[in-house]
Amino acid sequence: MKQIPFNVTDSSLPELSQMLDDSIMSEHFNKVLQDTQIDQHSLYVTSCKKNWTKYKAGRSCMVCYQLHIENLKLNQSFSLLLTARMYHPGESSSRYKKALREENIETRIFPGIFRIHELSLVVWSFPNDRKLKHIDTLDSEHEYLHNAIESLALQRWGSGWMVSSFTSHPIHYVPEHAYSIRVEISLQHKKLKQRKNWTIFGKTYYDDQGELTFKQMQSLTSAQTSGRSSVKTAIALQYEPNLKLLWQQGLSGESLNGIQWMQQKQQLRQAVSAVQNLHSTTLQGLPSYNLDELTQSLQQRSEIIAKVVPEYQDQLQTVVERLFDYLPNLKNSHQVTLHGDLHPQNLFAHNDQIALIDLDQLKRGPASVDLGSWMACCMYHSSMENQNFEQAMQQAMLFIKCYTQLSTSPPSWHEIVWFTVAALIEERLYRCQSRLKGGRLELIPVLLEWADLLSRSTFELELHRANGV
Repeated sequence: MKQIPFNVTDSSLPELSQMLDDSIMSEHFNKVLQDTQIDQHSLYVTSCKKNWTKYKAGRSCMVCYQLHIENLKLNQSFSLLLTARMYHPGESSSRYKKALREENIETRIFPGIFRIHELSLVVWSFPNDRKLKHIDTLDSEHEYLHNAIESLALQRWGSGWMVSSFTSHPIHYVPEHAYSIRVEISLQHKKLKQRKNWTIFGKTYYDDQGELTFKQMQSLTSAQTSGRSSVKTAIALQYEPNLKLLWQQGLSGESLNGIQWMQQKQQLRQAVSAVQNLHSTTLQGLPSYNLDELTQSLQQRSEIIAKVVPEYQDQLQTVVERLFDYLPNLKNSHQVTLHGDLHPQNLFAHNDQIALIDLDQLKRGPASVDLGSWMACCMYHSSMENQNFEQAMQQAMLFIKCYTQLSTSPPSWHEIVWFTVAALIEERLYRCQSRLKGGRLELIPVLLEWADLLSRSTFELELHRANGV
């Protein structure tokens, strides 16, 4: 595998390399800490690690850091999150002033919002966030959470049950996008001396997507109850528009991580059946999949990828143009209910069945959209395991072959390939450069070569025939 040095330079963000260096950022945060604490030299940053990165070449970079802090006087240590956004030189001052004008939450250690001028950074101390304004309500000590849990328990289990205790744990945080917690609840019956455990999940969004997801999940539950669908999903409990907060009941089990589980024929068949059950379920009011938006995103993201790895610009553009040339051959395929973010981690082994989770992107469109995203994900995992193209295709095809065998109207192979190659570029290659995780940049030439091979072997002969060659 060809090695790409893990050092991204960007003339529009000249201090980017410092922002991506954990040790340098640890020093900067320590300086802020020493300048702001009243009892100086009692608190120190002992480690700093990037939790999450979103880089837009030539535009901005956002990093969420997890810091470990040590209190030397009390001999205690704890961790906290800081999210930093890098702006073009000269822009951070106005951005910082704008952020200060918004309602912010005081935090114990760092200022709620602060600026590192020399790096053109504005930093938000968790639970402060530039777009998510209600994270604090999900804190275990917040009055809202206690009231919400009691209300949800009453709604779900009736007045005979009461909450005896609960614990909450953060499970996922994507700055400026969404924050989720898991709540483990102990319930006790007031008269029967019975106890039960109950798990729920809360997710707050930056926009109104949670409201749409809530309605769609309700429609799925209604379809299941009426016998119109056998798809298994979590149950939506409540949506609170003022907090942009969705509550849903948890499922027992675990996600199907990785791709090796597909070797087990029974589980593979269950997973494929779960996806087909969703595809065959008719839901009213779903947004339609927009192919024009995908082609625009393909062009834009390929240009961004080329800025990070310019040595692959020509090959990347060749593959994208090949997709665009074949676009008129895509037919108006049978429309299904799409998951919209189909990968193994969103399949959940539950009571000897497979359930679907993370239903934020349900749409109406051709099944090949989900299948192409699935294949691209499998090929990505294969590239991380240093497999070759043949091995990657063999692994990815396990799901596709099973789907087409069980389907009464499977999409064409050409269509599946088109959406696979599109997903390899628009999803997988783009994330390799935008997330800036160690070892991901070196996957770009591998995945691009596979996209080139797959599209060339599938489309070129047919395109030549269409052009009379």
